[in-house]
Amino acid sequence: MGKILLVITVLVLFCGLVLGSTASAMAKETEETAVSRGLFGTVDSVDIADEDGSGSIALKGVEQRVIVNPDTRYHIPTFVPPWQTWAELSKEGKLYVEGADRVAILLAEPMAEPTSERIALKVMVIPQHPVHSHQVGVVVSVDGDTVTIVNKAGKEITITLPEGVEVTPGEFVTLVAGRFANQVRLRALAAHEIKQLANRLRNQMEAAQGPKDFGRLSALLERAYERHIKVLERIKAKFEKRYPGQTGAIAAIEQAIENWKTNRESALQRIEQIRERIRAGWEKWKAQWNKIEGTVAGVDLVGQTVTIAPEEGTPVTLKVTEFTLVVKDGRPASLADLAEDDVVREAIYSKETLEKETLEAQFIVVGTPKWEARWSEVSGTIANVDPSGQTVTINSTEGDTVTVQVVATTRIVKDGRLATLDDLKPDDVVRKAIYLTDTLKAKLIVVGTPKPRPGRH
Repeated sequence: MGKILLVITVLVLFCGLVLGSTASAMAKETEETAVSRGLFGTVDSVDIADEDGSGSIALKGVEQRVIVNPDTRYHIPTFVPPWQTWAELSKEGKLYVEGADRVAILLAEPMAEPTSERIALKVMVIPQHPVHSHQVGVVVSVDGDTVTIVNKAGKEITITLPEGVEVTPGEFVTLVAGRFANQVRLRALAAHEIKQLANRLRNQMEAAQGPKDFGRLSALLERAYERHIKVLERIKAKFEKRYPGQTGAIAAIEQAIENWKTNRESALQRIEQIRERIRAGWEKWKAQWNKIEGTVAGVDLVGQTVTIAPEEGTPVTLKVTEFTLVVKDGRPASLADLAEDDVVREAIYSKETLEKETLEAQFIVVGTPKWEARWSEVSGTIANVDPSGQTVTINSTEGDTVTVQVVATTRIVKDGRLATLDDLKPDDVVRKAIYLTDTLKAKLIVVGTPKPRPGRH
C-alpha cells in the first residue's frame, strides 16, 4: 500500500511540475523534445557547491548538463516543507539530492536547441525506496561511526552514524535511517534513546494539573515501562535463538533490560511519593509550581541551565534535567537549541527540588506564538536599490516606506522570470514583497506589471 501511495504521489507531483510546459520529456533513461521545459531521467552525476548551491546535474543519455543555481528549488517526497532552495535544505535533504537516482526537472526556459544551456527552475528527487525507516533496537557495539543494533526481530543491523550522533552499548534506541544511492549500509539521520520518551511522560505526570490528569499519566507511564521491558525480553529471546554464541551482544541486551527495570523502580517510587503528597491536598501540591514568560537571557550548556528574563522583575535561572520537556517552534528540542532572545511563551518550574540552590524546569516552550504574525507583506513602487547594503526601499500603497533586506534565500521575480537585486530599478512596480516582521529579511519580491486577464483590454 505504501509503495502504491508513493507512486501516486510521484506521478501527481511530476504532473504538477511540468504543467504548462509546451511539451514533456519522458523515457526509460531520458527523452526530450526541442521545445520541452521538462526532463525526467536517471541521474549520472550531481555536482553542487555547498557554499551557494551552484553546480550541475548530469542525466544518463543526455549530453548537456543541467545547470542549478542558488534560486533552483528542490523537493523530496515526504520532506517538509517542499520546494526549498539549496540554502534552505537541511544536511539530510542535501544528501538525498546528491545521492538521487532519478529526478524530474522543470527548466527555466524551453529547450530551443539540443545543445542550448539548460537552467533548472525546480528539481524533484524521486526515491526508489521509502525515504525514512525507523530502526528500533538495542545497541550492542559501536566502532567509530558504525553502530550495530539488534532489532525487534532479533536481527543484527549495521548503521553508519553521522557526525554529532552518539550512542553507547546497552542503550534501547530508535534510529531514524535512510539509504542513499550507491550505498549498501543504512545511514542514521537521528538517534532517540527510548528512555527519553519515558522521561518526558514522567515529566508531564510531575506537572499534572489535577488528580484525574495525574492518574491518567501515571497509568500511562507504568504501562510504558512494562511494555518496553517485554519488548527487550523478546529481543533477547529471539537473538539468543538466532545467534546463541554471541555473548557480548547478549550481555548488552541484558544490560538494557536491567537499566529499564531500574528506571521503572525509580518511576514507581516517584509515583507513590506524589500520591502521598496529593492525599495531603491537591492545592498544596500544585502550589509548588511557578510559571514564567519572557525571553532567553543566557544558556549554560556546561551547567545545563537556562536564564529567562521576564518583561518585569528579576531573571530566573532554571536547571534543565533529563526530565525537562523543551519545545521550540512546536517541536521537541534540547537545551542546545535555545538561543539568547528566544521568546519563552511558558516555562514551568518546581520550587521544591533536591538541590535547594537550583530551580528545576519541567516545561520550557519557546517560539513565536501562533497568533503573532511572523510575516508581513507590502506592495507599491521601488524608491531605492542599495547593492552594497543589499536592501530595497519600497514606497507602499498605504503611504509608508519599508526597507527590506535581500539575503541568500530571497526569491526575486521580475516580469515573470527569476531575477537578482541588480535587475531591480527605482519606480519598478512591486506587486508583492513578503518579509520577516522582526528582521525585515525578504522572503519574496515580485516586481512587474500584472499580466492582463483574458477578456480585458
